[in-house]
Amino acid sequence: MAHQVGNPLTILVASEHTDPCFHVSAVINQLSHHKEPVGLLLITKDLRRCKPILKHTKDHNIPTLTHATITGLSQTPLEPNTPSTEQSLQSLAQLINDGYLHPSRTVIRIDPLVPKYSKPDTIDHILSTSHKLKITQARISIIDYYPHVLERFKEAGLEYHDNFQLPQDQINNLISNFLGLATQYNIQTYLCAEHYNPVGTLPKNVLKPSNRGCASIEEWQKLGYTVKPAIYKQRTTCTCNALKIEILRSHKGCDHKCLYCYQNKHKV
Repeated sequence: MAHQVGNPLTILVASEHTDPCFHVSAVINQLSHHKEPVGLLLITKDLRRCKPILKHTKDHNIPTLTHATITGLSQTPLEPNTPSTEQSLQSLAQLINDGYLHPSRTVIRIDPLVPKYSKPDTIDHILSTSHKLKITQARISIIDYYPHVLERFKEAGLEYHDNFQLPQDQINNLISNFLGLATQYNIQTYLCAEHYNPVGTLPKNVLKPSNRGCASIEEWQKLGYTVKPAIYKQRTTCTCNALKIEILRSHKGCDHKCLYCYQNKHKV
């Protein structure tokens, strides 16, 4: 349903379970049949394939916030089937130029950062290109080693950490290094469930991160919309405070087959 001014939105999410680029028709069908005012939080690693979704939301005046997930891990064993970083950045630029995306409603999502495999030069390139496209927000996370993720890493012969989360000092270093890069391009960094506790004080010129969930009342208010408040938490550390509904819940994992995916329904 198209947004009507004054009506609070329910945020439909596509997707935290899979990638909507593999389910374009299903997403458009869900958007077409909702009776109440909705906004769309689109999270994808393949913007090019999601263009029909973006065209639909534009044509039907459905407010959309897009998380363009470009981790810099493509063409590595961690992301065997995702578009290359350059292809993703080119698709991002083309969709902005064609009016299907707007920089103020686009977030660069580097999710996750992985020790050894997340290269500073690649991340710098992603952020510098985003800056040129006038994107001012980035969202990051740190890899979690779910049991099935550990098994995938072991089978692939990759370095891993035995605990679910990295030691706090490694988390701090990964985030601090990212903040240093993001500050160069005046890009604000957002964290959700990541605990960041740097030793000492960050330099005054570094843009400090903000803890804000992916589905955030404040984010949508900044865009000029009111949204319904959350009535549940996805997990204990979740900071989403807007009511969100996952519209691809029945799909688990996807053909990207990323080794770090928390979904355990696919083999690699």
